[in-house]
Amino acid sequence: MIHKNMKYKVFVALSLSFLLILHNGCSLKLKKVLQRGEVTSAQFDETVGVEVMMGLIIVPVTIKGTTYRFLLDTGAPFSISEQLQSELNYKVISTGNIIDTEKNRKKIEHVEVDSIFIGDIPFTNQTAFVLGFQSNPILKCMDVDGIVGSNLMRFCNWKIDFDKKEVSLSNIPGLYYSDSAAIVPFSTNIQYNIFVDIEIGEATIHNMTIDYGSTGSLSVPLKDFHTLKENNIVENVFIENGVSQKGILGEVHKLKREITYIDTLKSAGLAVCDVKVSSGNSKLVGCRIFSRYVVVIDWENQNLHFTEVDSTENKNLTFGFRMGYSEEKNIYVQSVIENSPASENGIYPNMQLMKLDSLDFSIDPDFCKLLRYYENDRDTIALEVKDTLGVVKKIRIGKVDLNSVDL
Repeated sequence: MIHKNMKYKVFVALSLSFLLILHNGCSLKLKKVLQRGEVTSAQFDETVGVEVMMGLIIVPVTIKGTTYRFLLDTGAPFSISEQLQSELNYKVISTGNIIDTEKNRKKIEHVEVDSIFIGDIPFTNQTAFVLGFQSNPILKCMDVDGIVGSNLMRFCNWKIDFDKKEVSLSNIPGLYYSDSAAIVPFSTNIQYNIFVDIEIGEATIHNMTIDYGSTGSLSVPLKDFHTLKENNIVENVFIENGVSQKGILGEVHKLKREITYIDTLKSAGLAVCDVKVSSGNSKLVGCRIFSRYVVVIDWENQNLHFTEVDSTENKNLTFGFRMGYSEEKNIYVQSVIENSPASENGIYPNMQLMKLDSLDFSIDPDFCKLLRYYENDRDTIALEVKDTLGVVKKIRIGKVDLNSVDL
């Protein structure tokens, strides 16, 4: 069963979370840095309205009387933008390196943020990582000032509701529990990432990251994906070719990944039906799954509580291609799924997008306008694309359910 408001985006994919943080080879020093901070000791229960943009949650955060846009991301540490650090000039307490989901590495600073507010709740003396959010064109369009990350979230329990567009936080034990919730235990690491084990058929994949910074469903390393195939747990497998531009650093990499759909994913007391699985560099559970539930993160007992919201049946519909942006190519086709409508209609990687429905990108290649246009789901589109020889093609395509495609 798929949530009625869950849209299967075709043109963009985003995963912002970090796989690993390196701190000059010294994990003990990093742990000490991440353990800093506190929240008010008085009992509180706060609910704030949030924005859901491209399947991700944007939380309003107040710093020194000004409200900023922060991405909610359980797979990343608390972070602020380079622009915000330039403006507020927080004290630098150490330096280190990050590696994002695409294995990109960058040296960064860690600073001490004396106070931030989510609603009326103050979080004080928090360690923040200083990051450049302009490198990835999708993240740039989202106009975020920082990340509400796992080392900040650990100070209280959270209830995340995509349907109501609300996030609640409380330090009152058991306040958000529901008798109808499925409970899944989790473990953490020095970064306070959240890990769970999942079952797909007879296979178990350990230490999957609960990643609210990922727009996808389930991403598993290629070796685990091949295990599913070798044990006949999955049937139809589709190949996506081209390039990808994910991760906080936005570097472009060649892409060849496999995609399939599974009937049921299980984790402890939770069973999720009809899940897209992709091969990748990381073990991630993303927002396409979380958006079907009200999720409570119980840090005290290290449990996740999943309560299903009103849902309705939907199919895994797709056009079968993804768009990206570069200054050299403007808006272009990054990747195409074999045997999809895009592939069958002659769309291939590196084609430049000239027009899409009423939008003329040959005049104004505004990638952010494309992203805003596709916040509303569409079943058919009209395209004009220019191939690598300069020939312009006009194409109209509709979505299909990949599971119905005869391979």
